[in-house]
Formats: sequence, C-alpha cells, structure tokens
Amino acid sequence: MAEASTPPLRHIGAAVRGPLIAIVLGFFAAAVLVLLIGKDPLEAASALWRGAFGTPNNIAGTLALATPLIFSALAFAVAFRGSMFNAGVEGQLIIGAFLSAFVGFSFDGLPAIVHIPLMLGAGALGGALWALLPAIWRVGLGANEIVTTLMMNFIAIALTDYLVLYPFRLPGQSGSAIRTESVSPSAELPSLWPPYNVTIALPLAIFCVVIAWYVLRRFVVGYEVRMVGSAPRFAKTAGIPPSRHMIGVMLISGALAGLGGAAQVGGVFNAFVSPFATGLGFNGVLVALLVGNAPLGIPFAAVFIGALQSGAIGMELTTSISRYLVAALTATIIIFVSARQFGGRRLPWATVARVRSREPQTQAKGPADGTGA
Repeated sequence: MAEASTPPLRHIGAAVRGPLIAIVLGFFAAAVLVLLIGKDPLEAASALWRGAFGTPNNIAGTLALATPLIFSALAFAVAFRGSMFNAGVEGQLIIGAFLSAFVGFSFDGLPAIVHIPLMLGAGALGGALWALLPAIWRVGLGANEIVTTLMMNFIAIALTDYLVLYPFRLPGQSGSAIRTESVSPSAELPSLWPPYNVTIALPLAIFCVVIAWYVLRRFVVGYEVRMVGSAPRFAKTAGIPPSRHMIGVMLISGALAGLGGAAQVGGVFNAFVSPFATGLGFNGVLVALLVGNAPLGIPFAAVFIGALQSGAIGMELTTSISRYLVAALTATIIIFVSARQFGGRRLPWATVARVRSREPQTQAKGPADGTGA
C-alpha cells in the first residue's frame, strides 16, 4: 500500500521542491519593498494571510479563484509537454465560456443531470476548436504557435464582445459590463459549500489533473507525448508521429481551457459577462510555470496564486499597501522559476546533441583500433 502511494508523493515533491526557493526569494524581495515604503513586512504578511484564509468567506474566495487557474494551468502544461507553447489559453477559455453560456440559456426544461454535462461539454468543445487552428497552422505551415495562439486571444475577445454587445445582449443594460441572459437554473453548477461559489468544478479540475498525470506517466500515448516534447527528432526516428501528437495535445489543452471558462459561467457569473474574467488564462500559465508544468503540482500552485490574489484585497484594505505589490511578488517568483526551468530544459537538449555528434566518431574508432591491434 505504501509502495503504491510513493510515486505520486515523489512527483509532488519534485514539483514543489524547486519553486520553494523562488517563493522565498520573491517574498524576501517583497519584504524589502514594504520596508522601503515605511511599512512593516510582518504586518503585511499577516494581513495577506487573513485576507486569504482568515474567514470562511475568504477561504471560499481563495478556492473559487484557484478553480479556473487549475484548468488553465493544466491546459498550458499538457500542451507544453507535447512541444507546444499554448499562449492562447485565455482566448480558448473565453470561447469555451461563451459557448457554455449559450447552451446554458438556450435550452430550458432540461434536467440538471443532462444540462450541466451539456454545458460543460460545449465549453470544452469551444476551447478545443479554438486551439485547433493554431495547431494546424503549426503542423501544416510551420507557423509559430506562440504568435498565432497569442493573436487568437485578441480575436476571441473581440468576437465575444461583439456577440454580447449586439446579438445576445440582455435588453436594458448600460455601463461597461455587459452580459448575456442568465443560464437556466438547471445549468448552474451545484455548490459544495453553500452559500459560497465553491462548486463541483473544483473536484472536476482536480480529477482532470490526476487523469493527465496518470496518462502521461502510465500510458504509451503519454510516453509518446513526453518524447515529442523533450526530443522531437528522436521521437520521429522512433516512428512516433510528432504532428499527430502536437494536434492532439492542443485539442486537449483547448478543451481544458474551455472547461475553465464553463466553470466560471456555471458557478460564478451564471452568464457570459464582457469583459470576461480577464487574466485567468495568463495567470494559469504562471501557475503552470511555477511548478515546472508538473500536473500534480498545479492544484497547490493554483491555491497559492489564488491566495495571493484574494489576500491582496484584504491587505490593501487593512494596511493601505497596494495590491499591486502582490502582482510584483508574483512576477518576481515567476522570473526566478522560469530562469531555473528554461535553463534546465536546454541542458538535456545540448547533452543529446553532443552525444549524437560524438557517436559516429566512437563507432569509427572501434574497428580501426581493433584492426591496428
């Protein structure tokens, strides 16, 4: 029994061990900034903690913020494992959210057991289709997926803004925040902790994390995806089709991002609101980078980032320290982690290149030495 539980624990430890140093360095830098503005770092840290975990309402707020981050971070991590840098998680999340809202308010009279899966499925489908185009452009045309997915974010925002402002605008609205009509009650996600917005999307997100980790580690297709991500030339030589796996991981990545959008529609807003959850996709990328794209580390990192965001509000109210200090703290941590991660990723590739360059020489010297002897 203990042996069966060892691998997950080992992978969790590997995922969080490295970022701990970056977190400590980030908090140290933030403490220095707090001192420079004449405030007490311990008081700021205490206010940050209370804002994130001080009351049941604050805890629920932290978990509610963490839920979509788990989906978007896992979306980025899955694509990254398959050699695709999906910078379009934000747009895929937005498209998935709009389609899930459309299904949510367009079908009345459905039982919740049918309506909720239908709404979540629409969100996943929307995100997957939005991610498919950059994947095809990368495989078929060699287009850089970082650029194409990033541009697709702006298209998604503009498209959904138009749809909400004109064809699907709820009559009688004014102001900067415009929304569609509310989804049917049968499409609303049940709360795990009434009356707070901690819904069944949270265990669904954790379930997706476990499935992703298990498939990547225990299935042949997971091994092939990891091979394509770490050594695409070797994968192609071994008969593994990189193009197929690149498209596959982008479809899964987009579906996960779309699920995150659907979770926000069904569990938080109960409609599509424009602008919709700005930053959830990009913050998910930060969460994934924080743990080196290790699936089992994502829920912990998402709660950590969610706690920082939730606690920043309380810190600003009680200490008059700007919440933007937390944004600077998060950015500092990510810089430290990214430097370590991407520096480490280059080393195996360089090592493989050196081995491949020396291999023919070694093979040539063997027979020659034997002949000369």
